[in-house]
Parts: sequence; structure tokens; C-alpha cells
Amino acid sequence: MLPKENENHTAKDFLSFTEACEFLDCSESYLYKLTHLKKITHYKPNGKKLYFNKADLRKWITKKKIKSRR
Repeated sequence: MLPKENENHTAKDFLSFTEACEFLDCSESYLYKLTHLKKITHYKPNGKKLYFNKADLRKWITKKKIKSRR
């Protein structure tokens, strides 16, 4: 379990693997693939469970912006 506060972050700033899947609206297998390929920032404080910072997920979502024609 992540501490309640760490480096100016609260526990609410971090999501579990399942919560991250819901936040990104993606399958577990896709998120595992992204973490395995190191395409998305994640944390493994105890070497097992994966956690994700919401700000990092938002940054990843907006990484490849496609502009409209207008």
C-alpha cells in the first residue's frame, strides 16, 4: 500500500492497476503491455503491485494530440 503522503502527493493522486484500467478505459492486457514495454510510467513500490500517478496518465493520454482541420 502506498503511503498517504509522499513527495507532496496524496494517496488519491495514485491509482491501482484496476483503477488505471478504468481511468484509461482500456483492457488489463493492454495496460500490462504498455507497462512491459515501458511506454507508460508506473510504480512498483513493493516489487509486485503496479500503481499509476493520475497526472502521468493524463500526460500519456494527451501525448499525441491530433488537431482538427478547422
